[in-house]
Amino acid sequence: MTKEVIAKLETAFMNALTDTEACLVAEIDPKTFYMYLRKNPTFARKRTILKKSPNIKAKTNMVKRINSGQDKDADKRRLERKGKDEFSLKTEVEQTNTNIEIIKV
Repeated sequence: MTKEVIAKLETAFMNALTDTEACLVAEIDPKTFYMYLRKNPTFARKRTILKKSPNIKAKTNMVKRINSGQDKDADKRRLERKGKDEFSLKTEVEQTNTNIEIIKV
C-alpha cells in the first residue's frame, strides 16, 4: 500500500465515507484494504478515529455557532443522528410483565 493510497483513504474516512467508498476513491480493491487492515492494527485504530472526524467537526461548529449566536440547526441534526448517545431525541420503551422501563437511545 503506497503512501498516496493511504493518504486518499485517510481523507475519505475524515469525510465520512464508508470503507467501500474509500476504496473507490483510493482506487483499490476492498479485499486489499481489509487484508491491509488485518496486517496493520495501528492503521485500523487510526481509521476508527478518522471516521469520527465529522462528528468532532460538527460539535466544534455547533459550539462556535452557539457562541456567536448563528444558526446551529444543520450541525444539531447531524449530532442527533450520529452522536445518538449524547444528542438523540428518541426514547425507547421496554415493557416487562409488571414494569415499564424507559431507556434513552
